[in-house]
Amino acid sequence: MIINLRLSTNFLNTLLPLIFMELKSEKKMKLKVKVVGREREVDYFPGMSVKDLISSLGLTPDICIVVKNGQVVTEDEKIDISDDIKVITAISGG
Repeated sequence: MIINLRLSTNFLNTLLPLIFMELKSEKKMKLKVKVVGREREVDYFPGMSVKDLISSLGLTPDICIVVKNGQVVTEDEKIDISDDIKVITAISGG
């Protein structure tokens, strides 16, 4: 039992750094987003939500509207790399 545990630990200690090196070497996908008419790129990850997008742009949900493929969407909506995304920020003043 102890021998198997040591083999497993050695195996994991060898394998895990290789896995992390592979993950780090992968190119990050970029999502193109139009923010008030200007195109920006943000890091995209599968399962990304509108809330994640807003945060990565340095904005807050209370000052912007997100349009995905021509439809206004909520913060919980998932985004695909192929979606057409526009972010409209609110302007206020007196």
